[in-house]
Amino acid sequence: MGAGLRTRHFSTARCFRPFLIHWIITIMTYYSVLAVTPTSDDWIPDYIGPANALVAQHGGKYLARTATHERVEGDGEGAALRIIIEWPSKAAAIAFMNDPAYVPHLKARTAGSDSHHFLIEGKDDLA
Repeated sequence: MGAGLRTRHFSTARCFRPFLIHWIITIMTYYSVLAVTPTSDDWIPDYIGPANALVAQHGGKYLARTATHERVEGDGEGAALRIIIEWPSKAAAIAFMNDPAYVPHLKARTAGSDSHHFLIEGKDDLA
């Protein structure tokens, strides 16, 4: 009976392997890193409140939203604002970006600014 239980347990574990891999991937922390330079201020008052609420609704947390930053390496144009948002998963970040309530605000931000948004997985590929 003991061997049968082990075999059944092993088979069950193999059945759940794809689920576990998917679960591990979907709970990996991701970070949105944005460089934003407004070209118009018209969109900003209508953007802040809804964006704050929607980020929180999707499990995001602002780690930084600041105009106080400096380049310490490299050349190029500096952005007016740097924003870093922590997400509980890639799925949460993508759900935020695709949320129908956010889409008009995203369009307004990208139309009224020079924006660069990177979604970064919270892992060390070089470790």
